Amino acid sequence: MGSQPSQPSLPEVDLDGKVVVVTGANTGIGYETAKTLAQVGSKVILACRSESKANQVDDLHVEFMTLDLASLESTMTFIEAYKSKGLPLHVLVCNAGIFCGPKALTSDGYKPHFQIHYLSHFLLVLHLLPVLKSSGPGSRVVSVASGMYRLASWNVDDMQCLENPDLKKRYATSKWYQV
Repeated sequence: MGSQPSQPSLPEVDLDGKVVVVTGANTGIGYETAKTLAQVGSKVILACRSESKANQVDDLHVEFMTLDLASLESTMTFIEAYKSKGLPLHVLVCNAGIFCGPKALTSDGYKPHFQIHYLSHFLLVLHLLPVLKSSGPGSRVVSVASGMYRLASWNVDDMQCLENPDLKKRYATSKWYQV
């Protein structure tokens, strides 16, 4: 995946042979996370929209599965496809996100930030939690948020920030839900 493989230093956690799903694993933090986990021997599922980007990996033990978090249907399709594989799930890394997303609502009727950062990841966790629990002790969910959550503005009447034109506030608020 990109640069020359190097063995990262990780705390006393044996991830060799563990199954890890990383959302948004084809760029940025998700890419680096997936790369590092694959280098230490994990079987990594790259859960993202772009198969062509996900397939730009360097001989690492990874597998691509389509997941578009802007679609609840795609999210449920991913969940069912994952469950049908019969694999354990030791770590679910909820990483995928957008900053400058489309202004239009998703096909499900939600602001893209709200759906991608929060709703779809919540749906993944909710439906994959039984698999995580049955995969043994130490299985976990990792939510990748952002320090931008500190700029969030809570409005119970406008959780999606439909009324807030400030892109940074919409992003920050949707990331705050992940914290």
